[in-house]
Amino acid sequence: MGTAHLLAWKYAIFHSYDILVTMDGDHSHDPADIPKLIGALDATTDLVIGSRYAEGGKCDYT
Repeated sequence: MGTAHLLAWKYAIFHSYDILVTMDGDHSHDPADIPKLIGALDATTDLVIGSRYAEGGKCDYT
């Protein structure tokens, strides 16, 4: 999955996407949550991660 996300990110950057959403393909993510995730983006937030495991989790990607 890591290489799939990396390819998606590179593709999105190359094509100047404003927003990129990735989800697992095994139905463990509810597509109904996509608007909530996109809605959390703003001038100070460029990355939103939804997780059923980590309340208030964060990302250390640079």
